[in-house]
Amino acid sequence: MDAAFRALRETPLHRLTPAEWEAWYPRVAAYLDHPDPETRASAVERLMMGVFRAGRPPNAREDRAAADAHRRQRAAWLLDEAERAHAGHPDILPTLLRGLRWQGDDPPFPEVLLPWLRDLRARALPGVPDELAEGAEVLLGGRAWDGPGLPPGIDHPSDWVRGCIACALGRGGFGDPEGDGRLDPGIVAVLTEVELARPGIVGPFWSGCGYFGEDPGIDPLAWMLDIIERRRGPEPADLPFNGVDFHVHELAAGKPEAIRRLERAGRLDIAIEAAVELRGKVEGMAPLLRELAASLHPAVAHAARVHLALYHGERAPGGDPGRLRHRADWRPGADLFVVRWGDPAAWSSTAAIFPADRGAFGDDEAQALIDAALPPGLRGEPARHPLASAEDGTGALRLSDSEMRAYASGARVTLSGDPVARRWSRIEISGGRLGKRWRPLGDGEDG
Repeated sequence: MDAAFRALRETPLHRLTPAEWEAWYPRVAAYLDHPDPETRASAVERLMMGVFRAGRPPNAREDRAAADAHRRQRAAWLLDEAERAHAGHPDILPTLLRGLRWQGDDPPFPEVLLPWLRDLRARALPGVPDELAEGAEVLLGGRAWDGPGLPPGIDHPSDWVRGCIACALGRGGFGDPEGDGRLDPGIVAVLTEVELARPGIVGPFWSGCGYFGEDPGIDPLAWMLDIIERRRGPEPADLPFNGVDFHVHELAAGKPEAIRRLERAGRLDIAIEAAVELRGKVEGMAPLLRELAASLHPAVAHAARVHLALYHGERAPGGDPGRLRHRADWRPGADLFVVRWGDPAAWSSTAAIFPADRGAFGDDEAQALIDAALPPGLRGEPARHPLASAEDGTGALRLSDSEMRAYASGARVTLSGDPVARRWSRIEISGGRLGKRWRPLGDGEDG
């Protein structure tokens, strides 16, 4: 991806003036013809974001009708540009159609998009799967269902269209007939039976619901665990929205008993995702992580060992010392754990430092350890943390029980513990862009 496009892609859209907007659109559209597929896809995404989400805001003298007319005109321009570029690059329209999962449903855009989608389907352009266009039509409100029960389209032969229908049902309040934010048990039962027979609708439905409120009327984790244990076969690989497998790993995060159910159901892949989802020390998770660290599946075992090291300060037996190392003799009173990420050609490192006596470091001791692990000359001058506002400047950013710092090299340091008492139970150092310039694994580090 060239530097000129990267600058365009990273343009802060909310700061553009109307004149700058008019110049930005054609400059990005030129990259729809770029030879690199990743660049083309990124150009489609940026144009969709500009047209459907950011756009040129109406000025003080422009009324709503005029503003909507401008939005319709810009949407039509985008569709024309996409069709023009698609003639030479048949990935353009599929990329745009997939993007309509997230954008284009705000007024007045469906007025432009729905007729175009229907015409597109009638023309059956080469390289444009009809299921993508039909799914977009569903999501933009181009279908209406009356009467009780699930619509006939829920049995559509396309998993993509089924997923879009399920999401549209969730967005439209299906499952919550009383409008009180609680799922109707009868509808849950119907959705469950369809999902068990042919997976692929409950996950998109739940995505469309916006996950309901604090009390959805059911336990979504229990619901989805039951589905995983009973359904006939796996979910489709290419769903338009997150499936049950994704939702359940988030819902089960930090819950050992739920994770054990996933193990027993033969879904070790979801179990390990749930076990390491929360970036921190979770009460009761260490015994389960130790069991997973002994798994015969290398990726599962490594993920568990890394989590034990970085967040529990614990070394699990086995593992590759070239990717994970415990340096107990690094400094008196401090345990250093180092993880190398990536492949041998391009890797980065993260280090976690814990008090060896399980006490806490004071400010001076913590800073001395940071300087020993990542010298000031290597990490560079303080920089503004990505989570900080402009007013925060380059100082430390406090968030909950942590204090976070960033540096010009891209390195970041997080101290966790008691910011008020200035006592720290954990120090994390991320090398960021330093890559091979920072080698915290110690003697014998390769690469």
